This record gives sequence, C-alpha cells and structure tokens, in this order.
Amino acid sequence: MKVRLIVAFIATLSAAHLQADIMLIGPGSDIGATQVDGDGARLNITRVATNLTADAYNVVEFSVDTTGTSGVVRPFLAIQNGLGPAEYQTVWVGPQFIPTSDGIHSISYTPGFQKFSLASAADIYAGVYHNGTSKVMFNTVPTVTDHDGSPTEPTAAGETIDGFSNEGLNNRTYAYEIGVEPARLIGAGTSIAHNTVDTHGGGPRLNVDDSFTLELPAGTYSATNFSCVSGQIGLVTPFLAKLTSDSLNYQVLALGDTVDVTSTEIQTLSGAFGGDNVFTLTEMTTIYAGITNPTGSDNPVRLQNASGFTTDHDSTPVTISSVGQLLALSDFNNLDLQRTYAFSITVVPEPSMLLLVAMGMLSMALFGHRPRR
Repeated sequence: MKVRLIVAFIATLSAAHLQADIMLIGPGSDIGATQVDGDGARLNITRVATNLTADAYNVVEFSVDTTGTSGVVRPFLAIQNGLGPAEYQTVWVGPQFIPTSDGIHSISYTPGFQKFSLASAADIYAGVYHNGTSKVMFNTVPTVTDHDGSPTEPTAAGETIDGFSNEGLNNRTYAYEIGVEPARLIGAGTSIAHNTVDTHGGGPRLNVDDSFTLELPAGTYSATNFSCVSGQIGLVTPFLAKLTSDSLNYQVLALGDTVDVTSTEIQTLSGAFGGDNVFTLTEMTTIYAGITNPTGSDNPVRLQNASGFTTDHDSTPVTISSVGQLLALSDFNNLDLQRTYAFSITVVPEPSMLLLVAMGMLSMALFGHRPRR
C-alpha cells in the first residue's frame, strides 16, 4: 500500500509540474499563545526545520500572533552554518511589519517580490525579530528555541546570527510561521501595472527584464508557458537567457514560438512557450526573461515607464535565431531602462529532476512537513 501511495504521489506531482501547496515553516501562529516577553528587542529561532530541495522559492506569507503596537516585527529564514546548533546564516529576510492591533496577523507577499534560492537541499529554520512593545506571543509547549534578549536586527540574506543569550531554551514556543512555494515565473508578469505600448510603427524591440529574474540551481529545465498583456498588432517571441561569465553578453538558453497578435485591444494572452524550450544548468544561475520582435514588426506587449524596475532595451535589435546566440550588452541602446513590460515565462524542472524534488517533498511530508491548515 505504501509503495502505491508513493507512486501515486510522485505521478500527481509530475502531472501538476510541482503545483504544490504552500509549505509552512515555523511553529504556527494559532498555537494558543498566552505569554509575552518584557521590554526590549528579542530574536527567536525555533529548532524545528523543514527540509527544502534545491530550487528557487517564493516567500508568499507570514503569519504571527502579536501584542502591542509600538515597534516592528521582522520574519526571516535561515540555515545552520555548520559551526554549531545555534549558529545560523540567513537565506531570506522579510520586510518589517508594524502591528496595528493585538492578535493573529496574516501578511501576504506577491510572488516574485520575496524569494530565495537553494543550490542544494537544506534544512530551513524560521525566525522572528521583534522590538518595542510589539511582541510575538509564546506559550510553554515543549520545543527548543534559540533566544536572544539583545539581538541585532537582521536586514539581508547572508548575515550570520549567533551569540544567543539563551541557546536551546526549552519549553518556549513563539507563535509565527512563514509560507513558501516553488518559484516558477520569470519576468514581471501580467498583473504588473501597464499603461502604454512602444511607439506604433517604430519597428522591433529587444527587451530583457533584469528586475524579475530567478536563480535556479544546477539541473535541466523546460520553459512551458508564455503570458503577456498586449495592446497593439505585432509579433512577439519569448526567450530565456543568462549572462556570460564575463558579464558582457546575454546567452540565449531557450527560444519560444512567435506569437501573432492581431488585435489592438488590451488583452491577456497565455499559451505554450513552444520552440526550443529545454535547457541545462551546471551551477546556480540567474535566469532572465526576454521578448523580441521579428524585422518589420512592432512590439505588441504593454509596458509601464518609470515603474521602479529596470529593463535592458534595444530599439534597433539583432534577430535572435537560435539557442546559444550571444547578445552583447554593448549593443543595447538603453541598459537599465526604468521600464517594465507585462510578460512572464513559466519554467519547471524536467521530469528526471522533478522526480528528485518529488521524493524530497514526499520525505518532508512523511517526516515533519506540516501542510496548510
């Protein structure tokens, strides 16, 4: 029976391309916490880890039970750095949250804005920093927490957290959790603000989104879907690329089918990426999403100027004809242009890699993964 369940579990994951439930890391926000720390800042990491496979992840939610409204609460995720059980390194640090009332708060993050990547499988620990009168509630259920009564506030990934005033504090559990899911979209997406298109009759464009990228670990991947918001007639071809080791060129990794937009109406289009869509990475690599237009065609994809994000843009582009082609950054006539185009490309692991991830997720489900309630 167990073998049949495992096979069915893996088959379901493969068919859904890892459209998994959100994975919750941390004790939970609804644990019936009734106690609170005294004045001053605190930092807590619960020593209950969730094992995540090598992949890119979106942090999509933070839930916490607090009291007090004068101060900040800041969630983070960390790994143990191998120097001891209370020695950590952050992999993600979330934005500050300022509670405006007592009780359980659920904060949602837009996918793609809060993310991290793992080059190899790792045990991930959830932590929380709080100061002022804004305190995370706790109870005395039997868990182990690394607790610091005079901490430094974490601000970015890669920081070391150690020197706890109370290592391995027993029978104290703080009420918070952080939700993550595999990241699959590269590019700003179709829900981003957009209010215009490139100049009608201006001819083809080449655009590489260098804000909404994704770091992917070594493995083989497929580009499966291309979505965009269009607003004028034209042809558009999606592609994926990486920077060469000298950072002087983009190298095309996947080149999709050309989409023929025949309407000037504002519409959201979505379909198979097609084309030459499979690529292999030998190391952790930042992947960029791009779009281009054949000679004589306008760019139909809508955009937002002064968006706060950047795009490498060329108004006199070369034709992209094959995977492996180099696109010299020096040929772009507008690097880091303050502009965002409304499109994205979906990337999933190939089936062989998907199987490894599925086995890891099954292991997590059987040995400690706590599914969404």
